[in-house]
Amino acid sequence: MANEPETHHYDVPVDRLHQAVLAAVAERGRWKVQDDEGPGGAVRFNTGLSIWSWSGQDMQAVTAAANGGSTLTIGGSVAQRGMGKVQQVSWGEAGRIGGKLKQGVDAALAAG
Repeated sequence: MANEPETHHYDVPVDRLHQAVLAAVAERGRWKVQDDEGPGGAVRFNTGLSIWSWSGQDMQAVTAAANGGSTLTIGGSVAQRGMGKVQQVSWGEAGRIGGKLKQGVDAALAAG
């Protein structure tokens, strides 16, 4: 089941927000970027095996320019490959990962 996307506004340019997303994903270690459309596009990544999901979560973080700043929209769902093909729920894991990503982005932006 897909996680409802959450949108957050930042008072930074979209390219800086995009770099913060990449830094937050890299900081987690296990999370692997699968596609990067650049600033104003999506960063798609997989979280890998966990106790809640066999194939991890396929997550998407979309940056966009907005009102003198930028927005970050985070969503995700259970990866549908390997053993994950039969899994339908992950007990809120995508939402928790979205929260961790936002914390990482906030930390990356605060660090400059």
